[in-house]
This record gives sequence, structure tokens and C-alpha cells, in this order.
Amino acid sequence: MKKRYKTDYFEKLCLLAKICNDNISYAHRIITLQQIASDYTIHTGKDIMYEVKTNLEKDYFAPFEREDIFMLGEKLNELSQNTSFLCMNLSDNRFFVFPGNIVSQFECLMKISEAIHDIFIRLSKSQKKTDLNIHISKAECKQEELTKQVYDSINRSQKTDYIGIIHYIEKCADSTNEIIQLIQYTLLKNS
Repeated sequence: MKKRYKTDYFEKLCLLAKICNDNISYAHRIITLQQIASDYTIHTGKDIMYEVKTNLEKDYFAPFEREDIFMLGEKLNELSQNTSFLCMNLSDNRFFVFPGNIVSQFECLMKISEAIHDIFIRLSKSQKKTDLNIHISKAECKQEELTKQVYDSINRSQKTDYIGIIHYIEKCADSTNEIIQLIQYTLLKNS
């Protein structure tokens, strides 16, 4: 069955989610192993988002409403930018020994980004909404845990060394929360 739209928007959203996931995995590796890979390129989704925006203006048909695709792309792009800033911040502060609560926050963030990436993979394969709900609920559960951990560490943090890192983790947590809510809204609207 031939698709009626020229651009595979779900594939583009999936690429954006993969960029976020890769950046978070790299940041987790910096935190846990204290190792910076010289060959790793920190990415943002700016180019992919530009392509999505340009093609949305040209294509007559799209799998969801244009506004929903654009908003999902924008939120994923925002997360990719936040994760890239986080990676750069960690690269600059590579000599710190990070406390355990930051490590657990990164593990939560990694699980959320993996769940979001899985959602977009399944959307690109036209999975049923019931199959997606499992991944959405997993992402929501980890999102709540991450938000609680971030706010606890902000309230307890007296060291200024980690405040920049905690700030970026908070931004990533907010972005993932917005993405999950937007996915739920879009699926509900298009069911």
C-alpha cells in the first residue's frame, strides 16, 4: 500500500528521538565511566526539524495533523538541544566525581528516552494504540520518578559544582514530560 505523503514523518520523528537517546546514553557514559569519547559527535535535531518543517509546508497529506507533527518535532528538537548542552556541560566538568543521585537521574532519563524512542519506532511501523500504551505508561512512570529526584536534588543541593548539570537534567525532564503528554494528546485526537 503506497503512502499518500512524500515524507515519512514518523521516520523523521524516530530519528529525532534516536538523537536524544544517543546523547543521553553518551552523557550517562561520561557520568558512570568518567570517559569522554573523542570520536563521539554531539548532535542536535536542527537539520531534521528544518526538513520536517519544509516538507510539512509542501505535502498535501500527512499521517497526523500538521500541527501535531510539527509540535512533536519541535519538542524532540528541544530535547535534543537540551541533551547536547548537557553532554557539553559534562564534557567540560569531566573531573568531578558525581554523586549517586545524579547517576540515578541519568538512568531514569535514559529509560524515558528509550521508551520515547520505542514509541516512535512503533508509530513508524503503524502499531496499534494499545501496544503504544505500554510504552507510554512506562515512560510516564519513569518521568514521575525523575521529576521527584530532580526536585529533591535541587532542594538539597548546596554545591554549585553540580547546579548546572542539575539544571540541564531538569530541562530534559521537562521536555520529556511535554513529549509524553503531546504523544498522548495526539494519539487520543487521532484515534
